[in-house]
Amino acid sequence: MVKTVDEVEGITWYQDKSAPKYINENGIYAYFGIQNDSVSGLYLKIQYAGQDWLFIKNYVFNIDGMKFEIDPGLMGAESDMSTDLNNPGVWEYHDELLDSKQIEKLQQIIASQKTIMRLEGNQRNKDVVLSAEQKSSLKRTLDAYIAAGGEI
Repeated sequence: MVKTVDEVEGITWYQDKSAPKYINENGIYAYFGIQNDSVSGLYLKIQYAGQDWLFIKNYVFNIDGMKFEIDPGLMGAESDMSTDLNNPGVWEYHDELLDSKQIEKLQQIIASQKTIMRLEGNQRNKDVVLSAEQKSSLKRTLDAYIAAGGEI
């Protein structure tokens, strides 16, 4: 696990070492925080980076044939764009505190044979098959969250 301390808020954040280090990288990962010996809850972050805008309005998961959706809300995913002329691109992302039903779905993703995540956008869709490493990363973070006293 990678540990990051927010000295202003007094919270220590934990995420798997394989999680993207920057917002302009593709990925899906979980993380949690501890403040005053209390676990903050489990968060899920989904990141898209590419050359074309998707304008993501929904995330649809096919978990071994079962469908599950995460709605990023009325405004859709957060978005930004690079001003680096040598590496132009756009990125869109969603960050959400998971409730117990969503943690159950996360456990199903971890245990799945195949999970396809569709980034459903206004312009186009992008399908991503979650890798074994991504599922292992989610499992390591969930295990650490539970070991720290997090509730599922």
